[in-house]
Amino acid sequence: MKLVSLSIVIVANGLQQWTRRRDIIFSTVASTLIIPHDKVWAEEETNSTAKTEKLVLAGSASIDLPTVWKLDGSSLTDPVLGSVTSSFNMHTKIVNSNSIAELGGRIDTFDLNLLDLKPPRARGDIVAARKRTDQNGIIYYDWDLAVSPLECPKEQQLVVTTCLPDEVALISAAVSNGKLFVFECAVTPPQWKNFAKALRTLRNSFLLLSPSSILSQQ
Repeated sequence: MKLVSLSIVIVANGLQQWTRRRDIIFSTVASTLIIPHDKVWAEEETNSTAKTEKLVLAGSASIDLPTVWKLDGSSLTDPVLGSVTSSFNMHTKIVNSNSIAELGGRIDTFDLNLLDLKPPRARGDIVAARKRTDQNGIIYYDWDLAVSPLECPKEQQLVVTTCLPDEVALISAAVSNGKLFVFECAVTPPQWKNFAKALRTLRNSFLLLSPSSILSQQ
């Protein structure tokens, strides 16, 4: 197992050093949200034998969706195990930038508030982050977030202002031609236990369509 330089970084709320909060959050995510320790820190496995099909999002991006999963409104379902996600969407906005790096700098110091994520995800702890580039040179930032509720019973708090995470949010973002594209996929702990690897593979497949592909969709 190894960390991949400049490809995968582990941060928590922008901190660059180990803190008690970060250590506790990591342990909680690994146990409560059922993320195997080595898989959190290791380079992602991208090979999958599951059959997939391209799902076009808003005519401008795509993901590789397992053929057995069905899109039901703003969530995904599996025919055997039921609900796969609690929410699933992509949104866009105009920005004064031509790349995600230009918009917010390095992935390890990126301000998640720039992404207009569904609250309170922008306050989530970053368990893992990965930078990738497609064949057209577009840069993507991918994050795994452990998201805690804004309020929780006192006995559930880890530290003074921190609650136990109750959601995993898988985020991918890219900028092209002055437009920000953000993919959000959120799951509960039981959903994560059942579908973690497949959901990461799905999120990592998020790609913007080329201009010629967009025209073919119209």
